[in-house]
Amino acid sequence: MPALDWLRPPRYVLTLSLLVTLAAVCAMAWLGSELLARERALDAQRARESRAGSRLMARQSISPKGECRVCWSPGTLRPARSGT
Repeated sequence: MPALDWLRPPRYVLTLSLLVTLAAVCAMAWLGSELLARERALDAQRARESRAGSRLMARQSISPKGECRVCWSPGTLRPARSGT
């Protein structure tokens, strides 16, 4: 059997190559998990900042008298015109 000839001495070459491959796979798996954890943390931070910005914009757009000072149009904010 020619396939079994590869498993005969010197086995250290096969063992060494398997260990190097295993170490590389483990390192890539660990780095991938770290990348995913950082990506989730960044997404959560962006969501918090977006919510805080939305609350601030909503607070600033309403005057103390309860009148809206900002007209919302698709994609832009512009000051409300007096008399409209």
